[in-house]
Amino acid sequence: MGKSKNHATHNQLRKRHRNGTKKPQSPKYESLRGRELKFLKNMRFAEKHSKKHPKKTPEKKLPDSGFPKLSPEGNGESSGQ
Repeated sequence: MGKSKNHATHNQLRKRHRNGTKKPQSPKYESLRGRELKFLKNMRFAEKHSKKHPKKTPEKKLPDSGFPKLSPEGNGESSGQ
């Protein structure tokens, strides 16, 4: 009885690199397990109370573009007809 084939990696590296090798995605939020309890408790209160009083940000004014304003007709000129 002959030996059977165990494994072959031929062409696998080329196939993987066709679309580029990517780094594994890091988690969106770091785990809070094992953190100091005093810190966690304070963080909960801070999140709770920051929702009650959102920050008021002043509205930013856009700079004037220098182009003439269009009239309601849309032609840019005021005609006296």
